[in-house]
Amino acid sequence: MTNYQKDIFFSIIIICLAMVTGFVAFSYSFESSYFPRILSVFLAAIATLLLLRNFFQDKKISDVNKNKNDIEKPDKDMSPLVAAAFVFGSIITYVLAITLVNYEISTIVFITVITWIFGYRKPIANLAISIGLTASLYGVFFEFLAVARPDSIFFY
Repeated sequence: MTNYQKDIFFSIIIICLAMVTGFVAFSYSFESSYFPRILSVFLAAIATLLLLRNFFQDKKISDVNKNKNDIEKPDKDMSPLVAAAFVFGSIITYVLAITLVNYEISTIVFITVITWIFGYRKPIANLAISIGLTASLYGVFFEFLAVARPDSIFFY
């Protein structure tokens, strides 16, 4: 199965799941199902965009990607166990940093470092994306949804 076929299959599954969760969420009262409604609509929209992108994508590009995926490359990446330990360790470090410093500083540093480690090497754009994502998450969770902010030792 090519990446093109996998993307189409994945987006169809996500659209179906979003429709099912949306149907269930819209059957409850508005006050108790506001977040699941938004989430199901958002998932359906993103999956639809992925599906449309794959339908309008040039067939030559998918053929080139198929040939690239068929080439055997020596595995120089870290093993799955080391990668999983790295991911869980970095998340634990991030949670500890939230309790020590605060949410904003920890999230900006975490996103900047993780995107740098995963290969995005433009520091100004990386920092701008980290600040923008942190501000967006702050606005959605702490202002819009009124989730309690995590406490920190040094800052409040």
